[in-house]
Amino acid sequence: MSQYAHLSKPDPEFAAWLEQHPAVRFPPPTDIPAAQRAWIECGQPPIVVHQKSRLPPDAKYRVQDYKVPVDGGEIIVRAVVPGTGEEGQLYPLLIFAHGGGMIFGNVDQEDYFLRNISTELQVTTLNVDYRVAPQRQFPTALNDSYASLKWAVSNAEALSVSLEKGFIVGGCSAGANLAAGLALRARNDPFFTNTPVTGQYLACPLLVHLDAHPHFPDDLLSMEQNKDVPGLTKEIMVFTFKTVIASPTDPAISPVLAPSHIGLPPAFFQICGMDPLRDDGFLYDRLLREAGCNTHMKVYPGLPHVFYSEYPHLKSSDRYEADIREGLRWLLKEGQANRQPSATPPH
Repeated sequence: MSQYAHLSKPDPEFAAWLEQHPAVRFPPPTDIPAAQRAWIECGQPPIVVHQKSRLPPDAKYRVQDYKVPVDGGEIIVRAVVPGTGEEGQLYPLLIFAHGGGMIFGNVDQEDYFLRNISTELQVTTLNVDYRVAPQRQFPTALNDSYASLKWAVSNAEALSVSLEKGFIVGGCSAGANLAAGLALRARNDPFFTNTPVTGQYLACPLLVHLDAHPHFPDDLLSMEQNKDVPGLTKEIMVFTFKTVIASPTDPAISPVLAPSHIGLPPAFFQICGMDPLRDDGFLYDRLLREAGCNTHMKVYPGLPHVFYSEYPHLKSSDRYEADIREGLRWLLKEGQANRQPSATPPH
């Protein structure tokens, strides 16, 4: 996809910021548990503080943590429901998986973001605290998320949810990988025949294992074009897939390699031009459209992976945040227009 190389040229506002505040690059950690603790103690707080400043009054929503049984134990899912529990009021559902390479992060990372989304869009959100590698190897993160997806269907009433109004899976970065995996798995599962997933929100998505890139030599060029940019680098992605052990060609980790993408729900993409993962999004968007799926995309030229959380002062970050709302509204509208039982792809 050499036609996208121009998107790596730095955004003027971002370039000006970097001149005054040079990016600091950190090598991949050698002590992963210590790095995980450091991320929760030092990496997550700036993200949380930015979103906290936008929180609506407590009376506008209610929050509750639930325990979901999973293989080998239980995990926490955090539900945010708009309003105060008015009798009979039901909402669409957004199930969200945080980013962090399936190595870093927890349920607090996107907590305030999802509180804002819940109240602004009047949707119930379910924030999944899936278990991470290397302590729990892949596909644990996907299996935990899938158990949460099924749990949500079975507990829709407690969540004040009407799945007929919308049933969206979403995530950012590695969380988008999990969201795409959920949509693929649910499409083929009879459990969801009457409650199909109606939309996918894929932000800065990781959709191809690094070692599967040779399957698409002409399509996945951004990993090299953006290998040393600020933030996410190729070196970090190499570390990620040495830590998250998965078969590169397994569609569970590389959704682009699924035998068929027919019958998948509409997808909304947010793609950053200076992101090593940029072409993952463009490729998956093309594959979905070729399979007859509706897609909607927003592109941010010259900006790095999840720039909006690290550089919230940029004008482009405000646009990114606004686009999230617009894209989710689009998914809700598409879900209503296209709602039908899951389609099983040809074998």
